[in-house]
Amino acid sequence: MRSLRRRLSFTGPLRAAFAIASILLLGAGPGSAGEAPRSTLLYLGADGLLRMASISEREARLPQTPLAPGRAARRLAVSPEGARLLLEVEGADDRRTLWLVQLDSRQATALGAGLLLPDGPASPFSPDGKRIVLRRQGLDQADLFWATTGRRYRTLEIPGLEEAPAWFGDCAHLAAPVRTPDGGSALWIVHGDSGEIAYRVLGEVAAVPRRFAGSAPGLLIYRETREGVDLWQGVRADGSVEPALEPTAPKVAPDLPEGVVARPSPGGEWVAYLQDGGLHVRYNVEGAAAVRLASAGAFLWKPGAPLSEQAVAPKPAAPTAGAASAPGLLVLQAIADEAVEADGLAITWAAGPEVASVRLSAHVVRTPKGTIRRGPQTIAIARVAAGHGSYRWEVPWIDSLRFTLRAEALDAALRPLARAEQALSFRPKELADDRRDGIFVHLSEPKRQRIYVQERGQLTMMLLCSGASTSALLPPNQHPDAPHDHYGTFRITAKDPDHVSNLDPTWKMPYAMRYLGGHWIHVTARNQYHRLGGPGSHGCIRLHRADGIRLYERTKIGEMVVIY
Repeated sequence: MRSLRRRLSFTGPLRAAFAIASILLLGAGPGSAGEAPRSTLLYLGADGLLRMASISEREARLPQTPLAPGRAARRLAVSPEGARLLLEVEGADDRRTLWLVQLDSRQATALGAGLLLPDGPASPFSPDGKRIVLRRQGLDQADLFWATTGRRYRTLEIPGLEEAPAWFGDCAHLAAPVRTPDGGSALWIVHGDSGEIAYRVLGEVAAVPRRFAGSAPGLLIYRETREGVDLWQGVRADGSVEPALEPTAPKVAPDLPEGVVARPSPGGEWVAYLQDGGLHVRYNVEGAAAVRLASAGAFLWKPGAPLSEQAVAPKPAAPTAGAASAPGLLVLQAIADEAVEADGLAITWAAGPEVASVRLSAHVVRTPKGTIRRGPQTIAIARVAAGHGSYRWEVPWIDSLRFTLRAEALDAALRPLARAEQALSFRPKELADDRRDGIFVHLSEPKRQRIYVQERGQLTMMLLCSGASTSALLPPNQHPDAPHDHYGTFRITAKDPDHVSNLDPTWKMPYAMRYLGGHWIHVTARNQYHRLGGPGSHGCIRLHRADGIRLYERTKIGEMVVIY
């Protein structure tokens, strides 16, 4: 294919060394120029597709093929080491979907709908590039993913969340600015493994806007605005706070056009910026001339080594182990992003000619009992001839609000060739058509007693609980002396963090919330934790301490409680 070459003269200090630089546009392929690239620019073209520009000392090459075909994005973020990239794609009703792109192989994985990239400078990737945090659209929660697989492993419940959490340098803790129920503000430090709140710092009675501004060794720096004056506070993962200096901006040439968004390359040799809808690049020294590369809406420099202009195939999987995902061999797609118990979920795939069958399974990290992990679970679905291309799965009850659907490509000898995965959410059948906000308590099946919390139509919590030891579930107007529960719709009428039982004052019922007469939702004693998930109470609804505190703190007087 012919390429269009444009020659541009540099002025200033670099003129003697590099008298002419060239840019190859519109289809210059690998090998069409002699110099190896030194840096890679990643950008969203006018069509929203992810593209790259290979920058060397004498030229820029723009391969014609997009890196993630068919996904028109509005924003992007790259991992610290430059191996992965996140794309935010806008769908119907302004609902966003996040895609994780492995840059070398160009493999793209959907992380889910209703997820957002941070608005500010905070990176969704942990500093080591192994984890991702993404805020839920319209919800006070954030999801945590493994960057290598795209698997969601935890949802953080952060009432009053004001902006996306930011990672500390230890890659284990995150900071999140919140608006408190009384209208004040605070900064929560959350553990990324357990989801527990480690510290609450910078608490204020009044609302003080805080925005992540940058980082320094051991610190996250937040900008506070008080009476129109900006202040900077440094926060450490141990909860300590200290005054901080305003983060310094990256050094760029002083003669850039006024008001442009400019970023220097990782080594500082070049600077790229957006102006009048175009992406420009130049040497990062005063007096250098600029080249307009392409129309673009957003861009960033890839950290680390330059990106190959051709996709690098993933290493083939060992036949005795779970095979790695190979985009040309197996592509998986569930028609919906939510699996509803007892409904049929349509699963489709496209497989290469060497694939004889596809083995489908669901992989679940079971809901923890407070801080007690309950381990993983694998649900076998079916093995189907690859040529069928689809399977309808009747969804069972799943012990988690989120799980991973997996498809394995098998050859005729049942050896795994490739694997594809998709993250899905789960909804119990009782709530299939119920999108009301509230607390839903499932007591009718003794072996899986659970509390579900729903906010803005989305399930945000699943907690193990214990109902009455007799499993008696009665209407609200029947009150026998024996332990019993009541079914129906109620409201939280009282909250008491230090409540005691009216049957025996030695029975402690901390973090209690009353919904009917003497029936409360409360934290149980440690020696009763083994009963959680099944019957065990005198008529209240019991919870692990960690779960009970989480539920208590986010629940307001008057909130709906449905028991079934």
